[in-house]
Amino acid sequence: MIDSQFNSSSSYSNADHAINKAVLEFELIDSRTKITTETISREPSSEEREKLWQVTRVFVDFIYKQDLNLTNKELRDIACHYSIVALHWNDLLMSDQEFSYSNGRFRRDTVALALCLFSRLDNSYIHYQNILDGWILPHANWSITLWTLRSIIGSNRDNFFNKLSNEEAQKASKYVTDSYHKNRFVDYNYLIDNDNEHPLLEHWWKIRLLFKYPNKDTWIFLRKYIWNSIDVPGGLGLISRDRNVNKDFLKTKSELIEFPINWRFNEKLLFLFVFFCFKIDDELDEGEKEKMRKYWGEWVNDSDDELYNKTFEKVTSELEKNSSIEKLYQCVHDIKAFFINKYNKDNTTSDIEKKDKINTQLVFILKDLKLLSYADGFCHDSEFQFIEALKGIWGVQEKLFDGAFPENSGMRKKFPKFQKKSDSSKLKEVSQIDKYPDNLYFQTKLNHWNCLVKENKIIQGEGSNPLKVIPFPNLSNSANVEKDLFRRFSVDEIDLIINKITSSKSCIYLTWINESLEAGIDNRGFKAPFWFMPFVCYGFDIGSFLFFEQNGIFTNYKNSDELTCVLHVDLWESISVEKGWNGLLDNWIEEGYYNEEDLELDNENITSLKIKGTHPNSGNEIVVNFVDTHGPGNKSTLHIIKAIWDNVWKDTVSENKDTSMFILPRNSEYFNSWDELLVWAKSEDDSTKGINENP
Repeated sequence: MIDSQFNSSSSYSNADHAINKAVLEFELIDSRTKITTETISREPSSEEREKLWQVTRVFVDFIYKQDLNLTNKELRDIACHYSIVALHWNDLLMSDQEFSYSNGRFRRDTVALALCLFSRLDNSYIHYQNILDGWILPHANWSITLWTLRSIIGSNRDNFFNKLSNEEAQKASKYVTDSYHKNRFVDYNYLIDNDNEHPLLEHWWKIRLLFKYPNKDTWIFLRKYIWNSIDVPGGLGLISRDRNVNKDFLKTKSELIEFPINWRFNEKLLFLFVFFCFKIDDELDEGEKEKMRKYWGEWVNDSDDELYNKTFEKVTSELEKNSSIEKLYQCVHDIKAFFINKYNKDNTTSDIEKKDKINTQLVFILKDLKLLSYADGFCHDSEFQFIEALKGIWGVQEKLFDGAFPENSGMRKKFPKFQKKSDSSKLKEVSQIDKYPDNLYFQTKLNHWNCLVKENKIIQGEGSNPLKVIPFPNLSNSANVEKDLFRRFSVDEIDLIINKITSSKSCIYLTWINESLEAGIDNRGFKAPFWFMPFVCYGFDIGSFLFFEQNGIFTNYKNSDELTCVLHVDLWESISVEKGWNGLLDNWIEEGYYNEEDLELDNENITSLKIKGTHPNSGNEIVVNFVDTHGPGNKSTLHIIKAIWDNVWKDTVSENKDTSMFILPRNSEYFNSWDELLVWAKSEDDSTKGINENP
């Protein structure tokens, strides 16, 4: 059995009761049967099969909700994994009195649903490769191949690849069923050795490659596969909701990894170059940029700096939207297709000559990648693995490294692990104001820093110690992400939240924040925050976001894509929130550097949260100020942080200070949006939760 990722009550905190219960029920069956392993201890009983179907429906409902608003990716991956395994076992046997071809529990249909859930599974998920090799590819060898052939026969046309005739499909289908009944598997090797022109081989191999290397074509194929109901010849017996939801999802997924319609070879080649240089180490240094410009220019007629810069801009923008492994697979697929189409137009050369020409061009690209790998002085092992994997995918057996590395002669291998939390701002120069949308959040002018965000410009303080504004993590072009993170609260709304926390003594969790941030910040291992602010100033030094969770206040002051603790809650002894500087400028004021007029202006524009503590080693006093530059007429949400600390978390920290974990307070509230939080804050009943809370 795989190790459970949901073993404690605190781990369940972000999900509703039904999904938590389903996880436990699946893991209980798995502990008895070992169905998630390569060798099961026994098959599930009839009762267990029924329970697996019930928990799968809970998982599926949760997964469909996540399609609309991804708030818990970790749990979504677990639900997909468990569902794929469960669907292998919860089909109804034909001997069962409840068996039907149209209730979604025929083997053909449980497999189809498993494939749809696999399309959601992130390839960075720890068990991804095991699921692919252990469940998905075996289905490609049998169930998918069989039922696509049955669909072609029933529809009297090859509605998948436009290749097989009805007679060929019948011949292929007969071999699949006969071979399976004889061997309990389909013996494709026999055909490879004895009848390599058999119509089954090409059909099966296309399906296998689609799922072995998932890309846009995979999801387009799968959408066709589930399109029709059982009422139509060749249709499946999926539940109508499963069919409709997954048709929509697969359409979105295939469009997401598709390149712009006006992109040609030039753009896709540069996309490959930039992906290779950037995703390996999350850096794009000057040497790599120079070499990319040179090698790309050798492929493009009349290339000049203007054309290259325009293409580079398009490529980096596309990478910022999506730099997934699926996008990479689609890119290399399209590049090879370009050469296939180019040389297939030549009717004067043989197929062998065409293949040689295609191979020659692909080798040139691989050699360019090899030269790019040495742009920083030496080829990293991960760069070598990338090139070797690409050789295998393209079917190239050319030796490239002259014995420097153990090459695989074209054997297919996986790409290396890429940077999962890439800082795409490193791809190109991005102004800081681009990271703090002017229409969503702003800094007010302060004499001490002379810091102003206005009209798409940021003016930093002058002198020896100006405020350093760290660009906001580059998350997405989606307005929804900005809406999820950038919200200005009215004075009344802030007071409502504070009063509700005070009266209910509730600890609040903003469950969607981590998901919204994860594309641009490494927040693995962090709990959902109690509070989040897009911009505060840390003393006189740093300006960045504020992330307040169980262990303290965090921001990205050390690395732009990494959360670092500013002050751990174990060190908090007293906190206060005041308008103005809250003691931060006392020395300056005493020495006459700040006049009363400026102080009054600052009191209108800023609020400061001051936390005091004692250094555990030196015994010296610690004083940290968090300054909210909210502007005139506004109230700071720093007051909410103080309310959470005073009413709930201070006691929790005190009670658990000498332990290795927090025992969470019973009256915690979990919200999926700012709107849900405000609904709760406005409610008169202290036990009432947000608008989407299950009873």
